[in-house]
Amino acid sequence: MKKLLVALISILLLFSLCGCCLYYDSRGITENSLEVFYAPTIKEAFIHTYYWDGSDEGKTIVIPETYEGCTITAFGGYYGRGVPSPFHVVFTEEAQELLRPDAFRWDMNYLDNIKDYNVEYIHFNLHISQYIEEIHEVNFDKYHVARYGMVPMVYVITFNVTCDENNKTFYAKDGKLYYRENDALVEEFPYSDFVLETPTEE
Repeated sequence: MKKLLVALISILLLFSLCGCCLYYDSRGITENSLEVFYAPTIKEAFIHTYYWDGSDEGKTIVIPETYEGCTITAFGGYYGRGVPSPFHVVFTEEAQELLRPDAFRWDMNYLDNIKDYNVEYIHFNLHISQYIEEIHEVNFDKYHVARYGMVPMVYVITFNVTCDENNKTFYAKDGKLYYRENDALVEEFPYSDFVLETPTEE
């Protein structure tokens, strides 16, 4: 009985240690302002955040192939022991100042929480590397909102996507991303032709 108990405990410890090896518990910022979460043990990483500084040059996002020796394979994922960490774009203070110097407050919000608003589109060019193979989680349902008067400004992020021709999972056509397996559109990204529904008067 003791031997069986010891064996069971050993198996549980083994699985626990293996699980720890899979944690994406390291993070860093690339030279082009992308926050990456990575797991040195399995040499893999995912893109979590892009910090836009408000410049035109910053509207081009190139996903690097590796970071700190880890291959970047996904948009979004799970940080640490399983915290959902979707890919999203953050406006830095510099970007906010360039966009709305008269704003007295910025926030991230769902449209359901905003009764009336104006809309401005921010178009990004996104290039996907050959090693991206999964779109775990992205979050563009919450919008950057500038409060500067009676009616706030909602900023809508859209993407024109290109993809490395050597990518085995995805390909891009006419600015949109598709799965090679079945030619299905990757619907998680808002593309350049996306139009936000404007509020209607009751």
